[in-house]
Amino acid sequence: MTLQSGPNLIEARARDGAGQWGPIVSVTVNGAADLKPVGLFSTPAPDATVAAAEVAVNGIASDDQGVDEVTVRVSSGEWCDAAGTSIWGAVADVTPGTTVLQTRALSATPYVLGGGPALRRVRKLPKAASRRAARPNA
Repeated sequence: MTLQSGPNLIEARARDGAGQWGPIVSVTVNGAADLKPVGLFSTPAPDATVAAAEVAVNGIASDDQGVDEVTVRVSSGEWCDAAGTSIWGAVADVTPGTTVLQTRALSATPYVLGGGPALRRVRKLPKAASRRAARPNA
């Protein structure tokens, strides 16, 4: 059942084994006019430990009005476009220590991910440092 924006009347009644109908029960549910988009990580795993300087970052995003764009950020760097929308991917350059990855989904309406961007932390083993940036998967 798909709810429309505004009040939606839902009615139901049951029939017993003898074929007799019970009373109609009704409830009114308000459908949201527009929900905020949601973006989630699929990979890397939460608190993953990685050896490589480049980490594949993937996830999903959804919105009742459709997802127009997904962006990813490494620590406090710039937001960069991910490749794809409902299923998205990017490559993040991480440095030794703990790195915070963030993603957000944007819809046609001016909403950004409700409650702020989704977070995922990864820990890189010490090795050569690299820049902190994200870019779409090729």
